[in-house]
Amino acid sequence: MVINREKVPGNFFLGGGPHFQIVGMNPRVQIITIESVLLKVGLFEDDEQRIIVWNETILKNIHFLLKISKNLLFIISMIQLKMLDQATLYLIIAILISLLIALWIFFIQWWLGKRNAKNLDDIGQKVDTLLQRPTPIYVFTDGLRNLPDIHKRQIFEQATKLSEENRHGEAIEQFRILLSQNPTDEQKSALLSHIGNAFYLKGDYDESLGAHREALRTAERAGVLIARSVALGNIGLIYKDKGESDTALKYFEESLKIAREIGYRIGEASILGNIGVIYRGKGELDTALKYHQDALKIHREIGYKLGEASGLGNIGIIYQDKGEPDTALKYLEDALKIDREIGYKLGEANQLGNIGLIYKDKGEPDTALKYHEDALKIHREIGYKLGEASGLGNIGLIYQEKGELDIALKYHEDALKIDREIGYKLGEASGLGNIGLIYKDKGEPDTALKYHEDALKIDREIGYKLGEASGLGNIGIIYRGKGEPDTALKYLEDALKIDRDIGYKLGEANQLGNIGLIYKDTGEPDTALKYLEDALKIHREIGYKLGEANQLGNIGLIYRGKGEPDTALKYHEDALKIHREIGYRLGEGSQLGNIGLIYQEKGEPDTALKYFEEALIIFKKMGAAILVIQIMENIQKIKKGR
Repeated sequence: MVINREKVPGNFFLGGGPHFQIVGMNPRVQIITIESVLLKVGLFEDDEQRIIVWNETILKNIHFLLKISKNLLFIISMIQLKMLDQATLYLIIAILISLLIALWIFFIQWWLGKRNAKNLDDIGQKVDTLLQRPTPIYVFTDGLRNLPDIHKRQIFEQATKLSEENRHGEAIEQFRILLSQNPTDEQKSALLSHIGNAFYLKGDYDESLGAHREALRTAERAGVLIARSVALGNIGLIYKDKGESDTALKYFEESLKIAREIGYRIGEASILGNIGVIYRGKGELDTALKYHQDALKIHREIGYKLGEASGLGNIGIIYQDKGEPDTALKYLEDALKIDREIGYKLGEANQLGNIGLIYKDKGEPDTALKYHEDALKIHREIGYKLGEASGLGNIGLIYQEKGELDIALKYHEDALKIDREIGYKLGEASGLGNIGLIYKDKGEPDTALKYHEDALKIDREIGYKLGEASGLGNIGIIYRGKGEPDTALKYLEDALKIDRDIGYKLGEANQLGNIGLIYKDTGEPDTALKYLEDALKIHREIGYKLGEANQLGNIGLIYRGKGEPDTALKYHEDALKIHREIGYRLGEGSQLGNIGLIYQEKGEPDTALKYFEEALIIFKKMGAAILVIQIMENIQKIKKGR
């Protein structure tokens, strides 16, 4: 899946005043969460049981034939010795005829078992292909590949091929042709699932929701429980992406109930993963972790390696959110190993990208860049355009952090071009937002504002509430930089309202922090302090260590402005400690710089210089050119003052 993670970078500009920024829609993390299931022909529970029965019958027949063979050898020897009368001979002939019948039954069962095994092999290959999606979703296709009409079957195969090539508009046209040719309710539900899937990947949530709702009604009419579970899960995914987590949770729980009732284990695991993603978005990391661990347990029990890798990856992301990068890295590397073992290239690329993001946060941009470039290479090899766009965006973020803004801009523009070509609206909004951040860093606020407004417009069109809140927050930050605090406050308050409405705790904390900084700018430190403390409380509640460190640093800035350097120093030291614990090098350098500024103001230049030089080493290693320049200016001021 594609997960857009809001990351809050360092909360200061050395020598240039405090700086706290919500980075909307980035980094664009590509994670295959088995938060859905691809249901293919023959994967229903009754078919699996039938295969088991066939195999047991074949084994029994083999055992029976071996026993007859031994007896037959004995009978033949008796005939040769003329030890049998005529009645006994007739009995032997009857036995031989029975043996021929048994052989014929055995052959038929062997042939049927082989045919079914071939179908399952084909299904597995198809699942691998269809999982190459930004967010894998349920696809119910029972009966469609076995359409008796060759022409219809060809249309269906062409439509699925178009979907795999990200040509979703053309795929929808082909699926609709089949929909118009009087399919059964079961087939209609399957086709509607495909159509809803294609609209979802185009970023058209309203059309997708309509198709999946109709698929649900059709499945209920047909009485197909798996199709019903699939439709409920798909509807849940749409509400999740629209930021309506409580509604999404309701649909997922209904889907989970059905999967458990019919004993469909792979579906159960997938839905548990979905629910885990919901709780992660709500900031309830421990609850999210429990769901992902339950999903992982099922995947291991049923031997589903692809699901196991996905589960490990998701758990890794949770640990990264909890500020435990080394633990996160262990899970992601285990996931990467499995994806490589089973030859799942898309999963391999996703895990490489996520590992790259951890190294980015650890302040090792060159290592991060290597992982992202490896991921990008795979996405290009397998022709996965959406993954290519995500990879380009992540590389752009690395160069942005290194201060190489023109190179970063080129990568983000290339990513945006691909997202537009494939009609991925969510990615387009993300790309526009990232470009807006580049222009902000380049000191072109009006250009930045235009990009953020375009991104906001798309997020509103597709109903992506989380993106809308993020966009409003970014626009608020721009107006703050332009010296228009009242306008900035209006945008940030609107963003805060949305984050609270959708239950997105991390976003709520970020908006509270930014509002606090507006009040700091307007000379209302006590009001600012109230907002920052509320933000800090949420970050601690949800266990988001990076956010906690950032808010501690911001509170330190307030106390510094209030003329309480010792209190400020305490907050910055606490922030520094957390940044070091979680391995976030940018934050570590930032707090070292802030502590240096306090000692400089306290008239202790030698101590200040020590902190500045430590920060300089980190920023140079990171390749953060702008921060290197800023810290050098502070060092030069101290040296000139001696």
